[in-house]
Amino acid sequence: MKKYCNGIEGLFHNFKLSFLLSHLGSKSFKLLALSSVLSVLLIIGWLLYPDKATSGPYLESAHGDTTIGIGVLRTSLSSAPNNYGRGNCAHCHEQHRSIGGSEPAPDSPAGPDFYLLFQDLWTSPIQSKAFCYGCHTNIDSYQLGLLQNYSYSYRRGGDTTLTCPSSVFESFQFINNNGASQSNCGSTVGSSHRFGDFAPLAGKWGFSSNPTAVNPCSACHNPHKAKKEFPCSRPSAHTNIYTWEVWGDGSSERMSNKAASLGGTYCAPYRHNSTTTREPDGCSAPPTDCSTGCSNGSNLADYVSLCTDCHNSTNIINSTRLDRPLYRINWTGFGDFHGGRTRIDNGGDFSGPGEMGDLLEPYKSGGMPNYVLSCTDCHEPHGSPNEFLLRKTVNGIQVNTISSPARWLKWCQVCHSINVLPSENAHFPLVREDIGCFGACHRHCDGSDCSASNLF
Repeated sequence: MKKYCNGIEGLFHNFKLSFLLSHLGSKSFKLLALSSVLSVLLIIGWLLYPDKATSGPYLESAHGDTTIGIGVLRTSLSSAPNNYGRGNCAHCHEQHRSIGGSEPAPDSPAGPDFYLLFQDLWTSPIQSKAFCYGCHTNIDSYQLGLLQNYSYSYRRGGDTTLTCPSSVFESFQFINNNGASQSNCGSTVGSSHRFGDFAPLAGKWGFSSNPTAVNPCSACHNPHKAKKEFPCSRPSAHTNIYTWEVWGDGSSERMSNKAASLGGTYCAPYRHNSTTTREPDGCSAPPTDCSTGCSNGSNLADYVSLCTDCHNSTNIINSTRLDRPLYRINWTGFGDFHGGRTRIDNGGDFSGPGEMGDLLEPYKSGGMPNYVLSCTDCHEPHGSPNEFLLRKTVNGIQVNTISSPARWLKWCQVCHSINVLPSENAHFPLVREDIGCFGACHRHCDGSDCSASNLF
């Protein structure tokens, strides 16, 4: 530290000399004096805040990456004379409002918003005017080159026929700002996360306590660290601006670890129209295998821990669309059968207590006492043409839109064979095709009373 201080003292000495000589009329010494001052400030800043000057995490993020062509590149700042390089901070933040004498598009009448962004974080109606839509949209994007942010069923499920929604913006347009379903992607019964129903970042990560000054997308994404393969961050990590890390990129943050911690096993579902390739990356595994790195969840982020930061057995989340609180979820051994609770299975003969069917592959032959599912095995993270964010393609099978109770039965049958024939079955009246599964009996369980008798 002493040598750094000596260096700083020397720089101040140089500054004094330069300042004196500048009065003699030398422009070169004026520049030298200015350079000395700037150098002193940079060195002091480096000594006092060595971790604040580095941009390493950002350069490794999807927004800052310059090597694989996915970093931010704003159209109005991509060519001479304002040709800022890909990933440059100026593509989102306008440090001086004007560049080359004018404000680049989009030219907000009020100028840059909070945090020097190029447009407001939150403009009513928020469901269709979030800041991130400026680039993540299917039309009029400010990003050079259209971003095709397809659904999870498309990207991870492999169903490339599902081209709508094709952007983050479109994924959130299955509901309007009031939370009511609206026509989108050929569906009138779709669902999306509603921005107005939650504001988990208010008062955190340097944001204002006023929810209208918060970017809702940052509830699950750190814009400076999100990666292409691991885009999410846990809401519970948002309390510290410097430790809000990407979730899932560490080997201990995978579904294989989560399932094991709950006393179960994860088994990756099939990709679209295949029994030999698995989600999320299309790697190959035998049809009944749930043990390899391709099929055991070691290549999938632990989305259960991510989602249950909010959707758990204690949080009460009011749904504007449903006009009630959402069902609370317990993914431990005392809660949901799709979570850590041991499954009911008696060999698939429909004769066991509380059993009306059997599992289908790849879950049937594994012989495990319980399979712990990832939330993304069944749900879209942003929005879906189906209600409750349910995916259109599940376990390799496209089930299309759930437009009636009967569609629920078909949707569930991509993983379960369901006995609806024997009239002596006590549950037969509840699984008729005109009633379906969810509306009759099944929902996520919060752990308060999850006995088999209350689930069926």
